[in-house]
Amino acid sequence: MSLAKPQQNLVLPFAIQKRLDATLAGETGLSGPEMLQYFARHDENIEQYPWSGGAPSRKQILQDCLARFPKAKQLALLQDMLTSDIYQKYSPPSVEDKTYLLEWIASQSGHPVANPRPRSVDLVFKEQLVPARQPQWDVFISHAHEDKASIAEPLSVALVQQGVRVWYDNFELTLGDSLRKSIDRGLANSRFGIVILSHSFFSKHWPQMELDGLVARESNGVKVVLPIWHRVSAAQVQQYSPLLAGRLAVSTDQGLEHVVQEVVRVLQTSPHTAG
Repeated sequence: MSLAKPQQNLVLPFAIQKRLDATLAGETGLSGPEMLQYFARHDENIEQYPWSGGAPSRKQILQDCLARFPKAKQLALLQDMLTSDIYQKYSPPSVEDKTYLLEWIASQSGHPVANPRPRSVDLVFKEQLVPARQPQWDVFISHAHEDKASIAEPLSVALVQQGVRVWYDNFELTLGDSLRKSIDRGLANSRFGIVILSHSFFSKHWPQMELDGLVARESNGVKVVLPIWHRVSAAQVQQYSPLLAGRLAVSTDQGLEHVVQEVVRVLQTSPHTAG
């Protein structure tokens, strides 16, 4: 069997379509059978492939299935796919990809909004329907691997000793875990993100993606990022990011005990819901 001819033209801009292909039909997203199963719930005429050979690519299935629906329905389906726990064979989309696509979807609604950025990441379209959730962790530790021994691990241990719930990769990841999926879950379910800014951090891609995910959660004005300067000067942070340089931060030059005290003080004076 084959997919019936689409009833509508796909109306997504080229750049958005490319990002969707990579997000939902690349290293993350849904398998071919999962896609067809999902879309068949919304259009009973969508047929299944035999999967014994000759089936189209996941990207083609995604485009063909979306093209069956009018624009408003396409946006609603994409919104649902990006915010639902439907991923089995592949990892779910990253926080960065979800934020980018959900922002575009929000911009396509006919209702102007005062703040063009979404009010959250994972629950952007559902936040009025569900109560604020209690986060699983108090802080997420974002750091470069080179800084583990000198600051990330000692800080994590010291915070745990103070009764702080810490997401730290050495604590949370076990053999066989999906690194990206576990990190995304930690980012989404922590009250704050401690970002250890160092020369190594500035040169790494993965920690910067974590920082992007944390900053995206601050779109509604709630503080999420707690910067810690580690063996860097204000001028060096300014060169990397003027935005980060302008934030109140604590430096490891003042000692680990002082850093822990400042983090605990923030936790004690802030609401207990995730941003």
